[in-house]
Amino acid sequence: MDINSREYAFVIWMLIIIALLWCKKDIRDSFYQLIKTFFHKQILTVLGFAVVWTSICIVLFYEIGVWSTDNLKTTLVWVITYAFVTIFETHKIKSSKYYFKSQIKETIGLSALLTFILELQSFSFAIEFIIYPIMLFLGLLAVVANTKKETEKIGATIKVVLGVFVIFYFAHSFFVSIMSPSVTFSWANLTELLTPVLLSFSFMPFIYMLYLYQAYETKLLGLKIYFDDEALFNYAKKLAICFFRTDLDALNRWVRNIHINEIKTKEGIKESLKDVKLRKKIESNPPEVDNKYGWSPFLAKDFLVGKGVDTNDYHFSFDTWISCSHMIEIGNDGLFRDNVAYYLYGDEYAAKKLKLRANINNSPISNCSKNTISLLAEELISKALGDDDFNINELFSKIPVMIKKDNRYVSITKEDFASQNGGYTLEVVIEIEGYSSKDH
Repeated sequence: MDINSREYAFVIWMLIIIALLWCKKDIRDSFYQLIKTFFHKQILTVLGFAVVWTSICIVLFYEIGVWSTDNLKTTLVWVITYAFVTIFETHKIKSSKYYFKSQIKETIGLSALLTFILELQSFSFAIEFIIYPIMLFLGLLAVVANTKKETEKIGATIKVVLGVFVIFYFAHSFFVSIMSPSVTFSWANLTELLTPVLLSFSFMPFIYMLYLYQAYETKLLGLKIYFDDEALFNYAKKLAICFFRTDLDALNRWVRNIHINEIKTKEGIKESLKDVKLRKKIESNPPEVDNKYGWSPFLAKDFLVGKGVDTNDYHFSFDTWISCSHMIEIGNDGLFRDNVAYYLYGDEYAAKKLKLRANINNSPISNCSKNTISLLAEELISKALGDDDFNINELFSKIPVMIKKDNRYVSITKEDFASQNGGYTLEVVIEIEGYSSKDH
């Protein structure tokens, strides 16, 4: 079979598969949802800015001689396979600490080489005129399908179909390239290799700015509802952007503090902004705390980080200063898994009370939960007292138990749930002698 025959056979099979998929009602519904989504004003605005940004970058690359009209097809493929997909995945920046690092590795790694091979040889213009709209349609359809659980299976099916198409396309390009090495290894093809790499690097600042914009919009939306006065909201919004810029952690703290302290004046807004900045500055260079007063909250909140328990910042909340972790699920799988959390309380200058709280929802306690709680309790007591000379299993066997070292008390207590499921709460508390506080 000659090259042209293979190309037309490929297109025919694509059309057959598309027709079979179109027969499924879920596929058609997903397509209509896709159209509805993409004609949303906000989506079109973001895509428009992305096109403008990419166009400016292309002009700059053209001026320095690393892009030409011969690279137009590769650029269009890059827009479909990278730019559009990345725009819809900006939420991953928040959940992945090394998002851009992984993007850089991917850009200069194996995927770049595979893309280069994929684009070395082209189908005829007529064939590609049919292929690219279909590939774009399937790619965007897969993105929409994966946004809902009920259509995830359809999205997986579409990805398999796309994978088959790409493998065939890749095999075609690789085979033709091997058959004509003199054409393959040329300056023109080198620019084909550089084009997606340069475009990806130049697109990262846009993605980061989009992420910042979305983060500000999401966080400030709550404030817009909170403030009764539109002018006061706009005042707070402008100040926040000027104060925090790219520091989203500080922005999150500030929004939380506004709600907790019920701030609704310009003076209060300004003071709250300064307070967040000040707390961040203190955290970067925490002052030492004398043992008789307690622990440095900036150090104590990280006592269990090595064991996978991370807390939020130390801040004032209602009647005390506090830092706490999320409830972390432990133990065996079940309808209601056991969980554990870490808290510290005190005043502005020192943490006075440390607490490890475990909820045992499945009785009797599993070995997995028991071992996890023992490890966390042992780590916390060791860090808080600066002493490894104790037997955690012996302490747990004597519940309720209280021991004292210098001016610090360690207590381990157990309290049954009010329900009849046999569950209970286990608490390990370490606090400074004489510290009086409400029961947190």
